Amino acid sequence: MISDPDSSVLFVQSGQIIGNPFLLTRSLRFAMGSKAYTGSLYITWTVTVTVNGKTETQFRSQTLYATVNKPFPTYGTHDMLIYGNEAAPDLTFSRDPSKANQLNEKQIEKLADRETKKIEKMSRKSVSAGGSLTAMTNEDFEGLFKAVNRNDEVQFRLLFTPLAQKQIVDLIKDKAIGYGDDFSFIKNHCLNMIVPNHLSGQDIFANPNKYVKYDLAEARKIFNDYNNNYFRMFYFALAPILSIPLYQQYKPVEFIYQNTYSSNVSCWEHEAVSNWFDINQLKHPSSVTNNILKTHVLSSGGGADEINVTAHGFQGVPRIDYVSVYGGDGRYHNVPVPWTEYLPVSKDSRVIVKVADATARPDILKNNNTNQDWRAFFEKTTGGIDNVVFCKSLLALNVLTKFDASDNQKLSQLLAANDTNPK
Repeated sequence: MISDPDSSVLFVQSGQIIGNPFLLTRSLRFAMGSKAYTGSLYITWTVTVTVNGKTETQFRSQTLYATVNKPFPTYGTHDMLIYGNEAAPDLTFSRDPSKANQLNEKQIEKLADRETKKIEKMSRKSVSAGGSLTAMTNEDFEGLFKAVNRNDEVQFRLLFTPLAQKQIVDLIKDKAIGYGDDFSFIKNHCLNMIVPNHLSGQDIFANPNKYVKYDLAEARKIFNDYNNNYFRMFYFALAPILSIPLYQQYKPVEFIYQNTYSSNVSCWEHEAVSNWFDINQLKHPSSVTNNILKTHVLSSGGGADEINVTAHGFQGVPRIDYVSVYGGDGRYHNVPVPWTEYLPVSKDSRVIVKVADATARPDILKNNNTNQDWRAFFEKTTGGIDNVVFCKSLLALNVLTKFDASDNQKLSQLLAANDTNPK
């Protein structure tokens, strides 16, 4: 995802299960699609007709229509949970949701039976052709999970023990507590990717502003409702992983994720923090579409990363095509069809991402309002506090001037002070 030039991370939440890392991500993805543009042309002509033995001239009119299809940039969000585990390291497979969500229990049984028979047939063909696909004895699991493109039967069975199979089937069939079978599951060696449909369109950003109310009881209710719902969404996104006992027993020999990195913050967070800014600060002035933000580290030190943020968007250039259309007057006419050609544009910005673990959100708000040293510093480096964002203990600055070691030291001092002695 990070290396994908057509995708930008909007949100990332990281954690670990017995040393095995996971990431919950939402990304903005770009694809060049197509759009139909329609134009029209009003034409008139005269005809000579005979009415009641008399010749007369009559006027005729018609609106001609024409359509052209042109490239059109499209954007959409994509949610995914990525989990790393070294168990069954050679195994790859993928599966998509079955139709179990739309069926009752009897229909689910018929679906499982039908799909199992298909898989058994595929298994016989695979074996006769020298392949390795072998159907599992648990027909419900085989028919509903349907990971027939697995590449290693031994490791597949090592991962999906009888208990794991039962728990996966229970998860797929359950629609009362969870979301049923709404997830894709892709395993690519040590990486597991879960794509849960129930996260689509949901608020997973947990912005503290949503809890701000004058009524304490109302604020508490909003907080509890949101976080209870968030936990349910997150738990069932992780549920396919938790259903596999081996994943809960396997601890990496060494925590490779604790090595020293070239930056203080991961590349995932760099993209996410860049997307916190008002896009108008980062996009090319001519851009009229969404923008895909990509980052790379320029330097790192003193708890701060200097990154380059490139905003990729499109400018719209008006065009007109003329399409020949046959009219009722017996002639061809060039119907004008206005359309927009989207040409790529980009802009580079410099952003400082500062780790601010000891700083709380109220400190930031207080400093923004009352600390003159604070405001003067950001006026000098960014043009004002509107070009600064704070979230998840990260302070990000869209800098307009050179930001050197002395600036970073000054910022560290301001953060350490926490406005205890405002001037």
